[in-house]
Amino acid sequence: MGIDKTDIDSIYVGDLEELVSNRTQESLRLEYKSTMYGSNDSQKKELLKDVSALANSQGGHLVIGIEEKKGVAEKLVGIVCDDSDKLNQWIEQILRSGLQPSLVGFKIRIIEVEDSKFAVVLRVPKSLRPPHRVAFKGYNRFYARNSSGVHQPDVEELRTMFNFSMEFINRARSFRDQRVALICSGEEDDPVIDEGKLIIHVIPFSSFGGTETLDVGRIKQLQNHFRPISSRYNNPYFNLEGLRMRWGIADGNTGYTQVYRNGTIEAVNAHITQKTDSDGAVISAVVWEQNILDAVNNYVAGLVKLGISGPVTVMICLEGVEGARYVYNNNAMVFDEFEDQVLPSGVLKLPEGVMDNYSSKLDVDRAMKPALDALANAAGLEKCRFYNEENEWIAPR
Repeated sequence: MGIDKTDIDSIYVGDLEELVSNRTQESLRLEYKSTMYGSNDSQKKELLKDVSALANSQGGHLVIGIEEKKGVAEKLVGIVCDDSDKLNQWIEQILRSGLQPSLVGFKIRIIEVEDSKFAVVLRVPKSLRPPHRVAFKGYNRFYARNSSGVHQPDVEELRTMFNFSMEFINRARSFRDQRVALICSGEEDDPVIDEGKLIIHVIPFSSFGGTETLDVGRIKQLQNHFRPISSRYNNPYFNLEGLRMRWGIADGNTGYTQVYRNGTIEAVNAHITQKTDSDGAVISAVVWEQNILDAVNNYVAGLVKLGISGPVTVMICLEGVEGARYVYNNNAMVFDEFEDQVLPSGVLKLPEGVMDNYSSKLDVDRAMKPALDALANAAGLEKCRFYNEENEWIAPR
């Protein structure tokens, strides 16, 4: 298997020597560099170009420290390196900051080939959200790769790349629409009861690529990351689709989380409206926006622990909330300052949020801002009131 081993950490110097002894040719998925990229801007752009070209095409390996002749591996020469950890961090920092959208899922393996000399194997996945653009100090270019090497894609190639991402979004929307229709019809085996449903779908881009089949036992071990919305309790059980956590009461099901084997998460809470004596139903903005963000944070963190990398889309729907007022009062239990406009009828499908990477609560806050702004729009307001200038959601004191 050589450098194509599933576990990049199991690649060793013998696998690199095999590339040379077999006179392995560079290809669509393999490129050699005899020397390390330099620290000047031109060399950093060259690294970004080579990596983005792989990601925008079929993925593959960039091997630094192998000398080639006419694309054929000739000699394992290695590169001088005093600190392999610092080299690893330097490469990561350049790749994470110099590509738009950011590239996730790449892996770096640094292998000692002789005293103080190392080779670098950079494994680049085929991107699930192409094209990635080199965006570095005013330099903006797209690159792709074919059997002849790196090139700038033409309009048709770029259109194909953009359509790849759009195809996923369309498939995710279709799945969401089918599931929402079934949930709202009450035709499931264990239908949710009550009125005023909040439905969240978290869908990794890899879900529809046939590349993810999760261990349901591992999902159960991480069940606290997949609790039903606003619930502290889990009631997990395995089903055909994966693992479900039901939050019910004696006479019915009021919410659940379903984690599918492909990494998709569906969460439902069926009682987001609250009745008042004189003013009808209300939804507390601060309470339910906090619940939404907490749930999405937990779910995405759980996916990361399950080993799912790459972009995810988050889709939010509300149903059965027609006539309810969306209230921004700081005190969730005091409804004395109603907005004039009530929420419309039908299923409210809010704009989806996309996260290329998840590292903090701020990633979720920023990804969910379009959805929460749209919900405020539906209530007659210009935007969500809880975001600061850095697009961080801050609960009022």
